[in-house]
Amino acid sequence: MCGIFAVTPYTERLRQALPTFAIAIENRGKDSWGATDGTQIHKCLGRITDGFDYFSDWPRLLLHTRQATTGEKTVENSHPFECFGTKKVVGVHNGIVVNDSELNQKYSRDCQVDSEHIFQHLAEERSLEDIQVSGPIVWIES
Repeated sequence: MCGIFAVTPYTERLRQALPTFAIAIENRGKDSWGATDGTQIHKCLGRITDGFDYFSDWPRLLLHTRQATTGEKTVENSHPFECFGTKKVVGVHNGIVVNDSELNQKYSRDCQVDSEHIFQHLAEERSLEDIQVSGPIVWIES
């Protein structure tokens, strides 16, 4: 499973505690990690503690560490995912979408990671009822 950490507003006090949070969520996923403020996205392979940045100019912060279950261990397959439809959605997920192959076929998608379906549905303002999902989801819309 993966690790998620989100905070808004991103204050100086939280910036100081961030290395501790990074270590804690690294235990949930060591294949890759990513961060977003909803506008900017930063993704890396490997452990979060090997390349961590403070993102000091960001107004909010959403971090994700990935333990790959579906999809290759690549930067592109790392969270957060940015999806477009009638709105832009940037998000992370800690869990599994069990019917991702069915969703790829039904919606003519080529999602390499099961979690992408959640954010594509949200961006297209579709109901999430046909996604068989477990685990927490955090996203930012614009």
